[in-house]
Amino acid sequence: MKAIFSSGRLGVLALVTFFALPQPARAADAPNLQAGLWELQRTVTSPSGGKPQVLTVRKCQDPIPNMKSQSAMMEKGGCKVTPVVHSGSHWSFQAACTIQGKPIVSKSVLTVLSPTAYRLDVEVESGGQKSKETLVAKRVGDCPK
Repeated sequence: MKAIFSSGRLGVLALVTFFALPQPARAADAPNLQAGLWELQRTVTSPSGGKPQVLTVRKCQDPIPNMKSQSAMMEKGGCKVTPVVHSGSHWSFQAACTIQGKPIVSKSVLTVLSPTAYRLDVEVESGGQKSKETLVAKRVGDCPK
């Protein structure tokens, strides 16, 4: 369970670190995502193989400001992030972090399908073991009043 927790945190970390980058480096290239009720489905494949773990949640959010608000916490982790490479609807980057005293490297690709849908694919390596995480997010409506 520890490996899954670590890769899950890194998936969030990967997305958050994109929004933690200096504004001039990415302002024109930031994805356009709408606020509202979002369904987030995270699938984690552990290094041991086994059945992937899937977690689905619904959350009212404005994705970009939400991610920015979490970035301060993640920056304290001391992660080193490569510059974001933007090509079409894809944003890719790598992060090297130390989480709970262990070095972790991630390769992430954020694909914005529309202003109401995105996908984040993260490959994580820690201690010679690799895991994969996929986060599929779609806006499912307005937030309840």
